[in-house]
Amino acid sequence: MPIDSLIPLTILMLAMFWTPGPNNALLALSGLRHGFRRSIPHLLGVSIGFSGMLLLVALGAGGVFQIYPNLATIIKWVGVALLLWLAWKIGSSGKMTKSGEANGRPWTFLQATAFQAVNPKGWIICISVIPQFVTGGAPMREGAIIFAVSVFTGTPSAIGWVAFGVMMQRWLDTPARLRTFNLAMAGLIVASVGLLFLE
Repeated sequence: MPIDSLIPLTILMLAMFWTPGPNNALLALSGLRHGFRRSIPHLLGVSIGFSGMLLLVALGAGGVFQIYPNLATIIKWVGVALLLWLAWKIGSSGKMTKSGEANGRPWTFLQATAFQAVNPKGWIICISVIPQFVTGGAPMREGAIIFAVSVFTGTPSAIGWVAFGVMMQRWLDTPARLRTFNLAMAGLIVASVGLLFLE
């Protein structure tokens, strides 16, 4: 990968990580419901898990989709079903306790990492980004660079979305406001599902 590709790669990653989507909606909800400290495994799982997907595709795992084209369709529909189920759960979720914590547990590192494997938006990004920045001459080195840039840009974004959820605790002190926020986050996820069909 040429050095002059690092700037566009970094800009692309920043735009990808900071724009709303399923991961960011879930991170904001985790911050709102469980606070910052308890959301750290979730945010690390998103950042490292998605970066790991990029690395795998750079190393050639993306070729599996060329050998088994139906696999992409299966992952897409499983992911869509999961995202819509998550949106429904979020939109119909209950109230928080006074401490700002909701019933239930925050996602673990492994749960957040595993979610990346069925996140259709994540796969679309991986498969579209890698061909632009991996020449094939040194896939391990290029994949490692993409992994590092992804972690470097994705972790601050994940922290920011969790912090946004934590900051919202003070304004979501009534059932009506909390309900509105939950519906807005669920709406973001449903909208991201809709955008998948425009790709």
